[in-house]
Amino acid sequence: MGGWGGLAHNFKTIIMSKFELVTYVEGREYPQLTFYILNRGWNSGKPMDKPCSNCFVCICESEDSKHSLYWISYTLWQAKQFHLLLKGSVIPFLSIYDAKKIYLKSFATVEANTIDFLTGINLVRKLEENRKVAERQMVLLEQLKITYLRNLLK
Repeated sequence: MGGWGGLAHNFKTIIMSKFELVTYVEGREYPQLTFYILNRGWNSGKPMDKPCSNCFVCICESEDSKHSLYWISYTLWQAKQFHLLLKGSVIPFLSIYDAKKIYLKSFATVEANTIDFLTGINLVRKLEENRKVAERQMVLLEQLKITYLRNLLK
C-alpha cells in the first residue's frame, strides 16, 4: 500500500469515515477502492490486494481511507487479534459480525493514539521492506551455494 502523505492531520476523520465490509462473491463487481480480508484459517484477518474464495471485501470511500483501513487490518492480523475471535473446530473462521466489531474497537484505540499509531506503522513498513530485501538475499545466497557446489563436481 502507498505512503501516508499528509495523512496525520486528518487521520481521525479518515478512519471514522464510512466503510463497508461484505462477504466476497466470485464474479461480482466491486468498486475500485477495495481490499480483501481473509476470513478462513489461522491467517484470518490478513489484508490482501487480490480476492480469494474465503474473504471479506472492505469497500472504502477514498484512497486515504483504504490505506488507513488496510494498515489497521495489517496491525490486527500481525498482532494475532483475530485469533481470539475465530470459531469452528476443524477450519477456524472469522464471522463478519466479529470482524466489524474488532474494527470499530480498533478505531477508538487508534483515534486516541493517532501519532503513535502512524509512527509505529511507518516503522513496521520499513521493517517489512528490510525483511523482503533479506529474503531476496537469502535466495541469492542459496543459489550461489548451489552453483558453487555444482562447480566443485565438474
